[in-house]
Amino acid sequence: MRTRTVGWLAREAGVSVQTIRYYHRLRILSRPNPVEGKWRIYGEESVFAVRLIKRLQEMGFTLAEIRDLLPSLHDPRELCRKFGTASQRKLIDLERKVRELNKIRSILADTVHSCQANPNLDACQVWAKLETELNAPRRAIQDEVFNSRSHRSDTR
Repeated sequence: MRTRTVGWLAREAGVSVQTIRYYHRLRILSRPNPVEGKWRIYGEESVFAVRLIKRLQEMGFTLAEIRDLLPSLHDPRELCRKFGTASQRKLIDLERKVRELNKIRSILADTVHSCQANPNLDACQVWAKLETELNAPRRAIQDEVFNSRSHRSDTR
């Protein structure tokens, strides 16, 4: 078994030393005892643990959620139950975000098409939609944006 210091662990797992120490503070990664009172030596399992944590984060799990899941690693049935429930919640949240992103995508596509077809602001359908959604006249929106820009330049 190859051993490594915190620096080598961080490099091998693709994170910073500060991340390893942060995981220690959160108690999602065990902290080995120093060898001969000097160095903490990590094994291969620490590399896998850090990679697992990072992968779960990429899947949308928070560190608090990961901390709740990790103790179940020793009981496959419990892990499957907890991970399945947590994954189902993540999937529902992800599907909601995808719907929101699709709406934004549609608005942006409409904007591109509308602005290319008729670059005249007075005839801009996008502005008309914003006026309707925000329940604010175009002039009020333009004035507010203009005033905030001039205010920023005054404070510099």
